[in-house]
Amino acid sequence: ECQCMVFSDGNRILGLGDLGAWGMGIPIGKLDLYTVCGGFDPSRTIPVIIDAGCSGPEGNTDKLVIRDHKMYTGLKQDRVKQKSPAGTDVNSAYYGEDNLIDEFMRSATELFGKGCLLQFEDFNSNDAFPLLAEYREKFLCYNDDIQGTASVVVAAILGAVKVQKPECEDLITEVRSMRFLFHGAGSANLGGATLLMAEAGVPASSVVCTNSKGVIWKSEDGKEGTFRNDEQKAVAQVGKPSFNSMDLVTIIQNVNPDVLIGAVGRDPGCFDKKVIEALLEVQAEKPDGGGRPVVFALSNPKTQAEVTARDCYAFSGGKAIFGSGTRFPSEEVNGKVREPGQVNNFFIFPGMSF
Repeated sequence: ECQCMVFSDGNRILGLGDLGAWGMGIPIGKLDLYTVCGGFDPSRTIPVIIDAGCSGPEGNTDKLVIRDHKMYTGLKQDRVKQKSPAGTDVNSAYYGEDNLIDEFMRSATELFGKGCLLQFEDFNSNDAFPLLAEYREKFLCYNDDIQGTASVVVAAILGAVKVQKPECEDLITEVRSMRFLFHGAGSANLGGATLLMAEAGVPASSVVCTNSKGVIWKSEDGKEGTFRNDEQKAVAQVGKPSFNSMDLVTIIQNVNPDVLIGAVGRDPGCFDKKVIEALLEVQAEKPDGGGRPVVFALSNPKTQAEVTARDCYAFSGGKAIFGSGTRFPSEEVNGKVREPGQVNNFFIFPGMSF
């Protein structure tokens, strides 16, 4: 009997990119955490890789030869893609009648019953969102990158509010008055931005996201813009920015965020001293003197983090409230020991699965 299956196609592992079948360590690692943190019996869990091919060196962060390596264990072919109705590139094997994902989920349910959890992991966001929408009402399934990360990010934001205002009893109302900048437009950040707007009621104009083209924007009729899929379009700002939206410091100076969240996955150290100083300047210029800037560096592993805990504290003079996807060691800041917060979905998914 199986209680939980974590399955991935290794297409977009945060910080690493497309590893194809060599991404098997991700489902195994997730199930290790189910065992350690959630008390699952490991003999009743199954890690799965959906092998639909693998990109060339251009598809992974370090530009490694994976698919054509002599020791690669997966299909030695590129992913077969097609255009979705939204105009994005998606894996052809996942769509249409009797597609691979549908067959896998039906087979798992027939074998282990409807109570077996099926967890999506590290699919490309072009596939992740439509697949979750297609199957969330049909099977007991869950996307950790979208739903798990979004949940823990919003929880961490609420915690950051409580750190600054211990007397605050209505955290959601406080959050609605804040501004947010999500740097990176993968599943994690899109999920977090969407949750803030849809469930917390944060105005869309207060949630700004970036992709490789800068600030994501759309025209009033939605026909033009820098969005790449429907999910990016849903969080896009209305109207083309009048400033240089490719430069992060300039974006901060114009957006005035209280919270900066990074999940770029391929630009370690991008939250440099100028970026953190810009966040401090934004707060200082607010009518009430502002608060402490909140900085989350979510990219894993820590070598891919947008900023380290040590640098974030140093650049901000200890003022920033810091959280990261990978745990950083404690740091002494202005004579006090500071324990960096960890904003990782392992705090969410064992309980969510139960």
